[in-house]
Amino acid sequence: MSKGPLVSVITTVRNAEKYIGTAVNSILSQTYGNLEYIIVDDGSDDATGRILSSFETDRRVRLIRFSANIGRVASLNKALDSVRGKYTALHDADDISMPERIARQVDFMESNSDHVISGTNIIEIDSRSAETARTTKPELNDDLQFIMMFKCTLSNPSTMFRSDVVANKGIRYEDRFIHAEDFGFISRLVKYGKAHNIQEYLLKYRRHGDNNSKVNFRQLDASSIEIAKQNLAVLGIDLDSETVRRLRSLLSSKGVSSGHIAGDISILLNIIELFIFRHKPSSKLVILKLLDRMPVWLGRKNILLRPGSRAVNSRIRKLRKVLADEAAK
Repeated sequence: MSKGPLVSVITTVRNAEKYIGTAVNSILSQTYGNLEYIIVDDGSDDATGRILSSFETDRRVRLIRFSANIGRVASLNKALDSVRGKYTALHDADDISMPERIARQVDFMESNSDHVISGTNIIEIDSRSAETARTTKPELNDDLQFIMMFKCTLSNPSTMFRSDVVANKGIRYEDRFIHAEDFGFISRLVKYGKAHNIQEYLLKYRRHGDNNSKVNFRQLDASSIEIAKQNLAVLGIDLDSETVRRLRSLLSSKGVSSGHIAGDISILLNIIELFIFRHKPSSKLVILKLLDRMPVWLGRKNILLRPGSRAVNSRIRKLRKVLADEAAK
């Protein structure tokens, strides 16, 4: 029986002494055996370096050390330069991969040559590794491609991608998208093939006070807005940063800007119609769910009293019916 293609797993780490041992063990304990594990220690000045040294006797581990902090983007690119596997899998220094994660993803990627990246659903855990929530991501490429225009719906530390596509297309992590470099990287990658999210909970994602999304939220949000603007521009939609911010807030259920809501929904409807025309998606599950949420954003009072809101609601209903009728065929 074949042992399967080589997989390169990447972890970049700086000062994660509380979690790094558990994170590394979860990769070295995978049921899939043919892997190399590239770990970049980005100038840690706590016990991380000592903990990592204890794993160097494992022939699968390739440890790259920097005496000074060079940053996550440079660390990721350094790791990419060292990849030898057919597939590259990411794994964060504070997360835990389930034992069968790599095997499941290799099976999927080997069976679906038109896909360039796959992710998994995640179990959220706290600093003590207690489960706090389960997050299910959209499964199919058409749904992922639509949402990916606005936000990174794949859970980055659960992803596996084709190493040759990244190398041949010159896809790198970029400093200009600081703290949202993953979103920028995946946005470029999915232009060259399909994406998929395996509907199994194969990663424990740790949430704590030092998460990038909390510590660097403003920079992450600003970078994500710029990436979304670029993604929408490819579709032929040119929007200013403030409008994109509002649209991202709507899609993430983080708030409705009452003074702009009718106009923002009209823009979303334009994007949906153009996306359907350009991509002819076979799956429109995410879009249909989005259309179901739009009347709630408008509010019953606005729909009844404001002509503009009534017109937008009528447009929502017509598009919803057309798509529902197509799905029923």
